[in-house]
Amino acid sequence: MRVVIVPEIIAPAIGKKSCFWQAASRLQEGTPMYFMRPIAYPRKVLRRSLVALAVVAGWQLAASISGPQLALVTEAKADDDDDGGGGGFRGGGGFRMKGFGIPGIRLGKIPRFIMPGYAPRYRSRSRPRSTARASATAPRRARGELIVAGLSADNISELQQNGFTVSASRESNSLGTSVSRIEPPARLGTKSALRRVLDVAPAATAARNDRFQRSAIGPYRPMGQSCGAGCEAFVLTGWQSNYLKCQLPHTIGVIDTGVDPAHPSLAGANIEFATVRRQDRGPSNPAHGTGVVSLLVGQPGSDIVGVVPRARVVAVDAFHASGSNDTTNAFDLVAALDVMAERKIRIVNLSLAGPENSVLAASVAQLVDRGTTLIAAAGPSAGQSRGYPARYPGVIAVAAIDGEGRPSRLSARGTHISYAGPGVGMSVASPGGKSRLATGTSFAAPLVSAAFASAKFGAGGDKARALATIQSIAKDLGAPGRDPIFGWGLVQFPPIGGC
Repeated sequence: MRVVIVPEIIAPAIGKKSCFWQAASRLQEGTPMYFMRPIAYPRKVLRRSLVALAVVAGWQLAASISGPQLALVTEAKADDDDDGGGGGFRGGGGFRMKGFGIPGIRLGKIPRFIMPGYAPRYRSRSRPRSTARASATAPRRARGELIVAGLSADNISELQQNGFTVSASRESNSLGTSVSRIEPPARLGTKSALRRVLDVAPAATAARNDRFQRSAIGPYRPMGQSCGAGCEAFVLTGWQSNYLKCQLPHTIGVIDTGVDPAHPSLAGANIEFATVRRQDRGPSNPAHGTGVVSLLVGQPGSDIVGVVPRARVVAVDAFHASGSNDTTNAFDLVAALDVMAERKIRIVNLSLAGPENSVLAASVAQLVDRGTTLIAAAGPSAGQSRGYPARYPGVIAVAAIDGEGRPSRLSARGTHISYAGPGVGMSVASPGGKSRLATGTSFAAPLVSAAFASAKFGAGGDKARALATIQSIAKDLGAPGRDPIFGWGLVQFPPIGGC
């Protein structure tokens, strides 16, 4: 619908001879015209409103002369570009009621009292605010839910007698002991619950069952013509076409959301799927996992070609739906790492991030000691309290850069950064047979995982030699040597023979 807003306080001064009135009269018949009620405007608001109206008048006059393509007041269009907004100049669906969407001009906000049909509402300070937020896709984590490693049967029995509920308990391959998910008694705080657990089992390792999310990404955007094996990321990393035929002997594990196995770019790929999500959780959105896996094993000739299309991948879905996002927790992440340990997978990609967790740290440390290489997305810069597991010792933390070698705004900094990889505007597969452009360290990590797998193949399976290889051939982008932005530099694929 087309709308013209005129302040009633200055309407007589406009007159029917003004350019604004003439431009407005050229709009299609039936255009509603709303008038502001006379009110004592703050001087700053009135000044901005007058400037806004002057621009409206000039713009509408130009529109009436030059055609509808210059019109400020436009018809709303459906959001079809998946960038978080609709048609119009700033993704708001045409004319924006909170501000004029004129390119390159910021006029401030229109006061709410000039909106059609607006009636002032006064909220009583004593009026309680509703805090209930329904979630049909996944139950919220119980308050103070804990993850505990190393509980014996007697410990569990004693905790149950003290009002604790043991929701799940199993043996962990990565930890080498039991791991349990426990809910404390009502009205017992998390810190108090942890102290009580350790009083019962002093040798145990206990922590909150912290939540982890897939690493933050930029908005998915529909892409134009596919770049196939000629994508910019291939060129930046020194990738060679013989990788299309090279079958690496080392399986790459991926812990992420679900994956769309029916995507044409993954047809024929050697992928094994597993799920560790508990049964009372809704399935995760497969968009993120599909994009990550497609960067590894997207098949030649399809829209999305992976850097090691003949490699074997074990994809473990550890996430569940949580509102509009995908979430996992420490208990499920340890279960996913157990899958990798049980199948003796020595290269694991983790495009996720969350807080430090002592039980997860113990699982990671055990795998590193056994020779497993964990490559993790550094995630966004959110302080020292987040960005795990990439911050754990022995984990290869991956930052993201754009096509010009500049660090991504979604990439963390710190002394833990090991390497940088292309991670801005990456061509990835999307569920439903689609292809998208995505941004984030999530999509830089798979390239580093593939480069390390290739180096390990060239080193005859020797982890230390493989690490030395990718460090020596990395392209230094920042200060000489390792720096907190790019680590050792932009990862490069080593020359590989026998393929």
